[in-house]
Order: sequence, then C-alpha cells, then structure tokens
Amino acid sequence: MPYVELPHLNYSRSFTFAAWISVASENVFSSDLTVVGQRRWARLFVQDRQQLAFAVDSGLPPVLVDTAMLVPNRWTFVAVTVSEEGGGSRISLYREVQPPVSILRPGSFYPDPDSSSPAIIGSDEADGTHSEAFAGSLDAVRIYDRALSANEISVLYRENE
Repeated sequence: MPYVELPHLNYSRSFTFAAWISVASENVFSSDLTVVGQRRWARLFVQDRQQLAFAVDSGLPPVLVDTAMLVPNRWTFVAVTVSEEGGGSRISLYREVQPPVSILRPGSFYPDPDSSSPAIIGSDEADGTHSEAFAGSLDAVRIYDRALSANEISVLYRENE
C-alpha cells in the first residue's frame, strides 16, 4: 500500500486519529504497521499485525495496547483519542463499538511534535525511509485537533459500517 505524507500538523495537547483498517493475512507475525502518526511523536499502529496500539515515540514501548486480536482481511474501525485531564493525559483506544481501552497518565507524557516532521498515513518513517508500509488496506482516515467524545467516535463508526 502506498503512503500519504501531510505537512506538519499543529496538534494541540488533545487529538484524535481514526480509520477503517484491514490487515493483510500474509506474514501475520512480522512488524508493526503504522496507521497514522508523526515521526518521533505519536502514532496509532497495529503491533505485530495483531493488536491495536498507541505509542509516543518510535523508540519507546507502546503507551497503550488493546489485547483483543484483529482479524486479518476484515475491515475494522479503530481510533485513538488523547486529551488533557486533571493534570495528566487520558488516552483511549477504540475498536469498533467495544468500550475503549483507556489509561490516565500523570503529567505531560509527550513533547510537542517536531515542527519539521510530516504526518504520515500508512507508513512508518522511523529510519528516514518508508520501508514499513502498512500491509493491508486503509480507508476513511481522519485526524482531528481535539479528542472526540465516545458519542462522536460511535457516529464515525456508524457512518461507514
């Protein structure tokens, strides 16, 4: 799958990434597949082509992982919301209409995004190239500069199911 590179986006401390994904079945247990993200900042990805995950930096372990396994070759709606809450950051991973997997992290856990880094859909540019293309299909990818509510996430899911 080809990737899309967008100019740097000016995220606030709250944002949402959402998409419909279908992970290819071949080589199911190989690398991580970035759905959408920004190099050296935040990304929504599929870990080991099995589980939805969110990470702050490509060099660090995921901040949050959904333990449910994704079904290969099946369209699945996924989203992550990040919002400031009580001096910390609330991160919520959504898969279809299931209740989100959430965590409240104390303090600001991520730096401001690198102003020179582009947002990338369907690839991970951690090594300066786009060698890790998303293995599968992406549709209706959306990036918001605020954390959508659970009701708004539900509307996104129902719009395209």
